[in-house]
Amino acid sequence: KFKFIYQVSGVDTEKQEARLKDRDNRPLIVIGTAKRLLEIVENDPLIVHRTKRIIVDEVDKVLLPLKKRSSLKKVILRENHPRPAKLLVEKIKRHSRVST
Repeated sequence: KFKFIYQVSGVDTEKQEARLKDRDNRPLIVIGTAKRLLEIVENDPLIVHRTKRIIVDEVDKVLLPLKKRSSLKKVILRENHPRPAKLLVEKIKRHSRVST
């Protein structure tokens, strides 16, 4: 029996976070958009240790690289304002027990 939770934007964050902290019904797998998962990891970095897997929904759209001939303006903009998925991966790596 697997326990999982799908994190959805637009739904009360406190209820979703409370379910993640519940010792009796703690999910093994957390699925959500990069933005919602980033919010949760920022509020509670230990979520990384309490779950077995974190799955980022629609990651293919979120991690799109810049095109070869992107303007310098777009490159600088991406560096100054990284996408949520990149920030999420950095936070997870920082709080994870797995070395890269």
